[in-house]
Amino acid sequence: MKTFENLEENDFELKDLWEIIRRYKFFIAFSSFLFLLVATIYLYSEQSIYRSYSIIEVKESGKKNTIVTDDLLKNAFYATDKEIAKEIEILKTYAMNKKVIEKMNFKTQFFLHKNYKKYELYGNEIPIGIDKIKILKNEILGMEIKFYPHDNEYSIEIEVSKKDKLISDVFKKKLLTLDNKKMYAYGKLIKTDYFELSIHKIKNIDEPIYFKINGNSRNIYESIVKNVLVVKQLNKETSLIEISYADSIPERATDYINNLVNIFLGEEQSTKDKRSNKILKFIEEQLKNVQAKLKNSEQKLSNYKVTNNIINISAQSSTMIDKLSNIKVKISEKNLKNLLINNALQIIHNSDDFDSIGTIFTSLGDKGILIQLDSLYKLKLEERELQVEYTNEYPQLIKVQQQIESIKNNILQNIKNLKLSTEYEISNLKAQKMDYEKNLLTFPKKEIMLINLKSKYDVNSKMYMYLLKQKSEKKMTNVVAISDYKVIEKAYIPKSAINAKRPMTMLSFCFLGFIVGIILATIFNSLSNKIRDIKDIKHSSKWLFCMEVPFLKNQKIEVFEQPQSIFAESYRKLRTDLQFSSQSISANKSSVVLITSTVEKEGKNLVLINLSAIFQLAGYKSIVIDLDLRNPVLHKYFDIDYDIGISSYLSGKVDINDIVFPTKEPNLDIISVGTIPVNPSELLLSSRLPILFNKLRIEYDYIFINTSPIGLYTDTFSLMHYSDINLFILRKSYSHKSYISKLEEIMIKYNLNNVGLIINGV
Repeated sequence: MKTFENLEENDFELKDLWEIIRRYKFFIAFSSFLFLLVATIYLYSEQSIYRSYSIIEVKESGKKNTIVTDDLLKNAFYATDKEIAKEIEILKTYAMNKKVIEKMNFKTQFFLHKNYKKYELYGNEIPIGIDKIKILKNEILGMEIKFYPHDNEYSIEIEVSKKDKLISDVFKKKLLTLDNKKMYAYGKLIKTDYFELSIHKIKNIDEPIYFKINGNSRNIYESIVKNVLVVKQLNKETSLIEISYADSIPERATDYINNLVNIFLGEEQSTKDKRSNKILKFIEEQLKNVQAKLKNSEQKLSNYKVTNNIINISAQSSTMIDKLSNIKVKISEKNLKNLLINNALQIIHNSDDFDSIGTIFTSLGDKGILIQLDSLYKLKLEERELQVEYTNEYPQLIKVQQQIESIKNNILQNIKNLKLSTEYEISNLKAQKMDYEKNLLTFPKKEIMLINLKSKYDVNSKMYMYLLKQKSEKKMTNVVAISDYKVIEKAYIPKSAINAKRPMTMLSFCFLGFIVGIILATIFNSLSNKIRDIKDIKHSSKWLFCMEVPFLKNQKIEVFEQPQSIFAESYRKLRTDLQFSSQSISANKSSVVLITSTVEKEGKNLVLINLSAIFQLAGYKSIVIDLDLRNPVLHKYFDIDYDIGISSYLSGKVDINDIVFPTKEPNLDIISVGTIPVNPSELLLSSRLPILFNKLRIEYDYIFINTSPIGLYTDTFSLMHYSDINLFILRKSYSHKSYISKLEEIMIKYNLNNVGLIINGV
């Protein structure tokens, strides 16, 4: 048999949900409208945020850390290999953004408050200008200051929000205040406890406006810019960088991005020009030296030919001249390389500036040192970022600084090794030169001198032409200089906000309200499935009567303690109904009334003891029999505690007279359970039970039987054969309406008649 507990755990089907929606359609519609209203208020009060962005391309010469050409000086001219991560970090640094902040004047912001909303003013909308700002106390930063215009004067006060007032009251914190009665003249320097500044009028103003001071560039970068500036690589496979900035004013977002890109590209071009000019200066210096040597060697060669009357050079001498010239050219190139290395070492020793030697080692094509310089640059960026927030004792900062020193030492050692390697190559070339010069000893004396002079001339001539070509090419490069960056997409003023997708937001809120409405309706429906009052019980001819009794908070026999109360009157009405019903049903002198419930905690015990008490007050001799053998509690209400009870009688251990005990009331007796049996169901089938009822019917007017809940045990049905009236106790807001239909099924199944319903706790 399906119990009453199982009955209330039926599967929830889709048709049930549809029925709930149909029943509570107006409530669900109201919930949706309420959420839609909240969304409208939220969207109205929310400040729209606009995002502007620009895309730049970083031109790369090829694979990372490759060189453009094998030419020593051309590497310095044309090497443009860029690492995307480095450029991204540069664009995000405070040093780069500081110039943009100062150019755009972020030091002050201006607002209007209209229709419960705050509007920021920008550009030509701003009616006043503020300059000569000096912050005396940092607490003023970010606070809204209200500006009141008064003809040719003005007054100011600090706008204190309700939140600030609450915090001040709770934590006893002093609020910032300004004297709003004090008048100031435009253009005059004013001084308060928190700042100094001067305000001048740009155009006529007839309403109050608000302004706030953001502090110095570092304050502005940390509190405003850093949080809304995003620089990222669009795709790992491409060299495209997206720079975006979010702001409540779309024009300012666009201006910031364009200024940042222009300053970045300008600085990069400036750095490139400085590098080119440095190399050009180096070439010109070398060109002067080689030109002097060329002129000198040319003069000596010409004088020697004239003096010795030499017109043509022999083929053997010509071959030797070519060999010597090639060796000497290689020695000159190595000397040039060694000179660049010495310059790098001199820069490091004089200023410890590792950043500026990158050009030299780009021209030398040394990948190892270039990789180390790149790592050093990244660590220095990390060091600068950490120094903004932490002191020099911060462990991570100490670790980074140690790594920087380690890489510096490695770079210095690698440069020294490169210098030794170059000097070794020069020594080998000089040794080869000496071998050729030894071979010259076999030549005639005149030809030896001629070969030496001619080889010197050729070497100087080749070096001169090489340097001259590089100078010419460099000048041409400067004329048609091509930037290492290209602006693919310039920032434009966005038309729509990124945070105010109004149709979608309103639709989402409306849907959320619909869901919340359904959830609440389901809860209400669940509560409404509980019996509330007698109206929730459908009229049926099966019931003898349906009655309500009040809620009793205290677990006691109330009709004895308060016999004139409303509670007692309701039980008198119940007594009357039972009397009429029992007279029409029972042909015997006495009536047996069985009281049970559907499930536990419906209050059958309290109803039974108060019902028996109200009959006793009317002079009817009554007895209460506790046949709830599994959970006996009635004896506690009557303050009776005996081991002998109905269980002892049914077991055949005692007689009827041994188990009937009087209560404090003269007309009310009780038979308690006694010892709780191990076989309650079997005991209730004992042949001694009908003997008990037959004898009690002779001695008592009313016999009240307490039984187990029928939703838990089937014992009660066997006891109904002895009862004249069966009372089912239901509890308000606890028992389910479905219990009624279940009771009707049980009545039909067991052919039960004379059933009454009592709703307890009304």
